Amino acid sequence: MTKLQRISTIVLLGMSVSFLAAQEKSCIAFDFDLAIDSTAWRYSDNASQLYRMPVDVTGRAYLGADQGWGNTLQYNQAEKIRDYFLSSEAYFRLSPVAMLYGRASFSSGTESNVVGSAFLNSEDMPFDITYLDDTNIGDRKIERYNIMGAVGYKVTKGLAVGALMDYTAINGARTKDLRHTNKVLSLDVSGGLSYVFSKFFTLGAHYKYRRYIESVSFNVYGVSEQPYFTLINYGAFCGVQELFDTSGYARKSSNTPFAENTHHVGLQLDWRLGTFRIYNELVWSDLSGYYGKKGTANVQFTEHSGNQFEERLNLSFTGACIYQSLTLGLHSRKMENYENLWRSETGTNGNSIIKYYGNNLVGRKKLTTLDAQYYIGWGNINNAPVWAFKVASSIEKRETTGILYPYYRKQNLNLYVQRVEAVHQLNWHKLNMMFNLQLAYLSGSGDKAIDGVYVAPSSDTGSPRYQNEFLDREYAYLTADRLVPGLNVRLTLPIGSMHYFLQMGYTHELFLKSRIVDKNNQSLHARIGINF
Repeated sequence: MTKLQRISTIVLLGMSVSFLAAQEKSCIAFDFDLAIDSTAWRYSDNASQLYRMPVDVTGRAYLGADQGWGNTLQYNQAEKIRDYFLSSEAYFRLSPVAMLYGRASFSSGTESNVVGSAFLNSEDMPFDITYLDDTNIGDRKIERYNIMGAVGYKVTKGLAVGALMDYTAINGARTKDLRHTNKVLSLDVSGGLSYVFSKFFTLGAHYKYRRYIESVSFNVYGVSEQPYFTLINYGAFCGVQELFDTSGYARKSSNTPFAENTHHVGLQLDWRLGTFRIYNELVWSDLSGYYGKKGTANVQFTEHSGNQFEERLNLSFTGACIYQSLTLGLHSRKMENYENLWRSETGTNGNSIIKYYGNNLVGRKKLTTLDAQYYIGWGNINNAPVWAFKVASSIEKRETTGILYPYYRKQNLNLYVQRVEAVHQLNWHKLNMMFNLQLAYLSGSGDKAIDGVYVAPSSDTGSPRYQNEFLDREYAYLTADRLVPGLNVRLTLPIGSMHYFLQMGYTHELFLKSRIVDKNNQSLHARIGINF
């Protein structure tokens, strides 16, 4: 299947539900971004309460473009980003007891002047494959495909069931030596149920399975005598140096997979007292994975395991023409990474056989996030508030340890985000105008690196390799005081049963500390599409 065929298939799948909805019923103006949800279950992986969404038919499809530029970045970010995408999504009520949701999207982008990680999503990895310097800055091309579908069905007066599937494929290619290609496949499948005991009280439970695979293949263009080195980054840019050849983590012309399986179990409680509502969701997850291919002819380099806990508490009040909500969140994730001990031996037939001799703990990661958000909206234009204000704050604690026994390096960071947002909608003749003004303040603190030993090393013990240039760059970015103002403007014009919209946005990241050399990162956003 050609690229054009793949794109066309994805778009048609996502828009089929949407256009079917438009044919069945005239447009119901429903703002996906601002409309007040009558159910907090919309953001849960338990889709059983989807049938209670406050709409019968609504959807949108749009084209978009994003562009960002700046030099004050994390170690794995690009100086310039261009991304073009199209997306469509829709809610469609099959009956009073059944609701469908569908979404499809495609994006294609280029990252210029990027260096750092070999993975596309390095922050969630138990380890990293990092370049040893920034002398080989190059470009990277990325394509993303996503299809998502969900259904909620009311079986009896109290019992409802639901299912959800979310599939993502990503292809990436770095175009300068040491070049590499990435292929990501991510699949989430969940099933849930809920029971309405009365109009005041509902309980739910769900299970979700997630399979994530990112395969990386390294190579160089043509024949080159230049050696290429990478850092196997166990944590906080501490690890071992590796020469690019036919063995090792970054082995030549070999498609090496990183795979992770996650099992989620969640519980939901929904309690209503007139116009006051309490919604609480608890999710426990267990994860495990590996990097490499385990077998007699292939090497499985690492194995990792961990768990995570999430809680979201939402308190809301709905008045005659006002809506208020307070949302509190907690997220905790722990992970340990072990490196397998192996060597290649000669078998009875003269062939090479990989044999394993145990493993060593080489890395720990712990992430804890607390966040709070207050929202208030009042008035009504097209089922969305005329005025809306949002205040949000979060604290994130990162604890990372890289270990090459008996040496270790620890990093402890505290990251703070405060954000305010104001939204106003007004009508001028038939034209609807939306103005969204945002301002965020970010800062951080903590220990950049604490190097030590568990026991005194012997004379023949090899010491770790560090990448302190990237360490300094990452720490400076994450802990810098900075203001991030942003403005979004959207114009919507109804023509017949369709609402056509154009949205433009601008974000400016302004660094306040003098130790940041380049004090500006900027981004532009554009969307053009249809609500129906």
